[in-house]
Amino acid sequence: MKTNECHSKSFFGGDVRICASKPDFYRRLRCLGGCQNGGEAEAAFPLTAFITFFSTFGSIFCVLLEQIPFISALSEIQHSLIFLLVICILYVLMLILLKAVFKAKKRTVRRLGVAAFNTLVLAVPFINYRATFGIAEAIGVGIGSGLAFIVAVLMINFGLRRLVENKNIPECFKGTPAVFIYVSILALAFSGVSGKGLSL
Repeated sequence: MKTNECHSKSFFGGDVRICASKPDFYRRLRCLGGCQNGGEAEAAFPLTAFITFFSTFGSIFCVLLEQIPFISALSEIQHSLIFLLVICILYVLMLILLKAVFKAKKRTVRRLGVAAFNTLVLAVPFINYRATFGIAEAIGVGIGSGLAFIVAVLMINFGLRRLVENKNIPECFKGTPAVFIYVSILALAFSGVSGKGLSL
Protein backbone atom coordinates (compact mmCIF):
# COMPACT_ATOMS: atom_id res chain seq x y z
CA MET A 1 0.00 0.00 0.00
CA LYS A 2 1.35 3.40 -0.94
CA THR A 3 1.77 6.10 1.65
CA ASN A 4 -0.47 8.60 -0.17
CA GLU A 5 -3.31 6.05 -0.42
CA CYS A 6 -3.52 5.86 3.32
CA HIS A 7 -4.28 9.55 3.60
CA SER A 8 -7.16 9.34 1.14
CA LYS A 9 -9.17 6.89 3.26
CA SER A 10 -10.67 6.87 6.72
CA PHE A 11 -8.52 5.15 9.30
CA PHE A 12 -11.11 2.37 9.63
CA GLY A 13 -10.43 1.19 6.07
CA GLY A 14 -7.37 -0.20 4.32
CA ASP A 15 -4.23 -1.32 6.09
CA VAL A 16 -4.80 0.28 9.49
CA ARG A 17 -1.35 -0.58 10.86
CA ILE A 18 0.41 1.20 8.01
CA CYS A 19 -1.89 4.19 8.40
CA ALA A 20 -1.36 4.22 12.14
CA SER A 21 2.38 4.54 11.68
CA LYS A 22 1.96 7.88 9.89
CA PRO A 23 1.88 11.05 12.02
CA ASP A 24 -1.07 12.31 9.95
CA PHE A 25 -3.25 9.56 11.44
CA TYR A 26 -2.76 10.91 14.95
CA ARG A 27 -3.12 14.52 13.86
CA ARG A 28 -6.49 13.69 12.33
CA LEU A 29 -7.66 12.05 15.53
CA ARG A 30 -6.55 15.06 17.59
CA CYS A 31 -8.56 17.22 15.22
CA LEU A 32 -11.94 15.88 16.45
CA GLY A 33 -13.63 17.71 13.60
CA GLY A 34 -12.97 21.30 12.72
CA CYS A 35 -9.29 21.66 13.70
CA GLN A 36 -6.93 22.92 11.05
CA ASN A 37 -3.20 23.25 10.50
CA GLY A 38 -2.27 19.72 11.46
CA GLY A 39 -4.90 19.34 14.16
CA GLU A 40 -2.98 20.97 16.96
CA ALA A 41 -4.79 21.04 20.30
CA GLU A 42 -4.86 24.85 20.28
CA ALA A 43 -7.12 24.76 17.22
CA ALA A 44 -9.82 23.13 19.35
CA PHE A 45 -10.33 26.26 21.48
CA PRO A 46 -12.37 28.17 18.84
CA LEU A 47 -14.47 25.05 18.32
CA THR A 48 -14.97 24.83 22.08
CA ALA A 49 -16.12 28.45 22.18
CA PHE A 50 -18.72 27.74 19.49
CA ILE A 51 -19.89 24.56 21.24
CA THR A 52 -20.25 26.46 24.53
CA PHE A 53 -22.23 29.18 22.74
CA PHE A 54 -24.66 26.78 21.06
CA SER A 55 -25.04 24.61 24.17
CA THR A 56 -25.74 27.58 26.43
CA PHE A 57 -28.00 29.70 24.25
CA GLY A 58 -29.71 26.68 22.75
CA SER A 59 -30.52 25.54 26.29
CA ILE A 60 -31.84 28.96 27.28
CA PHE A 61 -34.18 29.26 24.30
CA CYS A 62 -35.40 25.67 24.62
CA VAL A 63 -36.20 26.16 28.32
CA LEU A 64 -38.05 29.39 27.52
CA LEU A 65 -40.06 27.62 24.83
CA GLU A 66 -41.05 24.99 27.40
CA GLN A 67 -42.97 27.71 29.24
CA ILE A 68 -45.47 27.79 26.37
CA PRO A 69 -48.25 25.28 27.18
CA PHE A 70 -48.67 24.21 23.55
CA ILE A 71 -44.99 23.27 23.25
CA SER A 72 -44.69 21.64 26.67
CA ALA A 73 -47.58 19.32 25.73
CA LEU A 74 -45.81 18.02 22.62
CA SER A 75 -44.34 14.52 22.36
CA GLU A 76 -40.65 13.79 22.74
CA ILE A 77 -40.16 13.40 18.99
CA GLN A 78 -41.80 16.78 18.40
CA HIS A 79 -39.58 18.26 21.09
CA SER A 80 -36.52 16.92 19.29
CA LEU A 81 -37.61 18.71 16.10
CA ILE A 82 -38.06 21.95 18.02
CA PHE A 83 -34.63 21.59 19.64
CA LEU A 84 -33.08 21.02 16.22
CA LEU A 85 -34.94 24.03 14.81
CA VAL A 86 -33.61 26.24 17.62
CA ILE A 87 -30.03 25.13 16.90
CA CYS A 88 -30.55 25.72 13.16
CA ILE A 89 -31.82 29.26 13.79
CA LEU A 90 -28.88 30.03 16.07
CA TYR A 91 -26.51 28.63 13.45
CA VAL A 92 -27.98 30.80 10.66
CA LEU A 93 -27.84 33.93 12.84
CA MET A 94 -24.23 33.27 13.84
CA LEU A 95 -23.31 32.48 10.23
CA ILE A 96 -24.74 35.78 9.05
CA LEU A 97 -22.97 37.63 11.87
CA LEU A 98 -19.60 36.03 11.17
CA LYS A 99 -19.76 36.53 7.42
CA ALA A 100 -21.34 39.99 7.27
CA VAL A 101 -19.74 41.67 10.28
CA PHE A 102 -16.51 39.84 11.07
CA LYS A 103 -15.70 38.62 7.53
CA ALA A 104 -14.86 35.21 8.92
CA LYS A 105 -12.57 32.83 7.07
CA LYS A 106 -13.78 29.55 5.60
CA ARG A 107 -12.21 27.44 8.35
CA THR A 108 -14.06 29.50 11.00
CA VAL A 109 -17.34 28.92 9.16
CA ARG A 110 -16.56 25.18 9.01
CA ARG A 111 -15.91 25.10 12.74
CA LEU A 112 -19.20 26.87 13.32
CA GLY A 113 -21.08 24.15 11.43
CA VAL A 114 -19.22 21.35 13.21
CA ALA A 115 -20.00 22.93 16.59
CA ALA A 116 -23.66 23.70 15.86
CA PHE A 117 -24.54 20.17 14.81
CA ASN A 118 -22.24 18.39 17.23
CA THR A 119 -23.93 15.53 19.07
CA LEU A 120 -22.94 17.15 22.37
CA VAL A 121 -24.84 20.34 21.48
CA LEU A 122 -27.88 18.39 20.31
CA ALA A 123 -27.90 16.31 23.51
CA VAL A 124 -27.89 19.25 25.93
CA PRO A 125 -31.54 20.34 25.30
CA PHE A 126 -32.66 16.74 25.90
CA ILE A 127 -30.78 16.67 29.21
CA ASN A 128 -32.50 19.88 30.26
CA TYR A 129 -35.88 18.64 29.04
CA ARG A 130 -35.77 15.31 30.84
CA ALA A 131 -34.36 16.82 34.03
CA THR A 132 -36.91 19.69 33.88
CA PHE A 133 -34.14 22.23 34.44
CA GLY A 134 -34.78 25.93 34.75
CA ILE A 135 -32.80 28.68 33.02
CA ALA A 136 -30.04 28.77 35.66
CA GLU A 137 -29.46 25.02 35.49
CA ALA A 138 -29.61 25.08 31.67
CA ILE A 139 -26.91 27.75 31.55
CA GLY A 140 -24.76 25.65 33.88
CA VAL A 141 -25.21 22.55 31.71
CA GLY A 142 -24.38 24.52 28.55
CA ILE A 143 -21.18 26.02 29.95
CA GLY A 144 -20.24 22.70 31.56
CA SER A 145 -20.63 20.94 28.21
CA GLY A 146 -18.12 23.29 26.60
CA LEU A 147 -15.65 22.81 29.44
CA ALA A 148 -16.08 19.03 29.31
CA PHE A 149 -15.39 19.09 25.58
CA ILE A 150 -12.07 20.94 25.88
CA VAL A 151 -10.99 18.69 28.77
CA ALA A 152 -11.71 15.64 26.61
CA VAL A 153 -9.81 17.15 23.66
CA LEU A 154 -6.75 17.92 25.78
CA MET A 155 -6.75 14.47 27.40
CA ILE A 156 -7.09 12.69 24.07
CA ASN A 157 -4.37 14.89 22.59
CA PHE A 158 -2.04 14.09 25.50
CA GLY A 159 -2.79 10.37 25.28
CA LEU A 160 -2.19 10.21 21.53
CA ARG A 161 1.20 11.88 21.96
CA ARG A 162 2.15 9.26 24.52
CA LEU A 163 0.94 6.46 22.23
CA VAL A 164 3.12 7.77 19.41
CA GLU A 165 6.16 8.01 21.69
CA ASN A 166 5.65 4.64 23.39
CA LYS A 167 7.86 2.00 21.74
CA ASN A 168 6.74 -0.80 24.08
CA ILE A 169 3.25 -1.23 22.62
CA PRO A 170 2.95 -4.69 20.98
CA GLU A 171 2.77 -4.56 17.20
CA CYS A 172 -0.79 -5.92 17.09
CA PHE A 173 -2.04 -3.13 19.38
CA LYS A 174 -0.36 -0.22 17.62
CA GLY A 175 -2.53 2.39 15.94
CA THR A 176 -6.30 2.10 16.08
CA PRO A 177 -6.52 -0.68 18.75
CA ALA A 178 -4.38 1.32 21.18
CA VAL A 179 -6.42 4.46 20.52
CA PHE A 180 -9.72 2.64 21.11
CA ILE A 181 -8.45 1.15 24.36
CA TYR A 182 -7.25 4.56 25.57
CA VAL A 183 -10.54 6.30 24.66
CA SER A 184 -12.53 3.48 26.32
CA ILE A 185 -10.59 3.95 29.56
CA LEU A 186 -11.26 7.70 29.35
CA ALA A 187 -14.98 7.00 28.88
CA LEU A 188 -15.00 4.80 32.00
CA ALA A 189 -13.19 7.54 33.93
CA PHE A 190 -15.74 10.18 32.89
CA SER A 191 -18.55 7.79 33.79
CA GLY A 192 -17.04 7.39 37.26
CA VAL A 193 -16.88 11.15 37.73
CA SER A 194 -20.58 11.42 36.86
CA GLY A 195 -21.40 9.40 39.98
CA LYS A 196 -23.65 6.97 38.12
CA GLY A 197 -23.01 3.26 38.03
CA LEU A 198 -22.73 1.23 34.83
CA SER A 199 -25.44 -1.34 34.09
CA LEU A 200 -25.30 -3.98 31.37
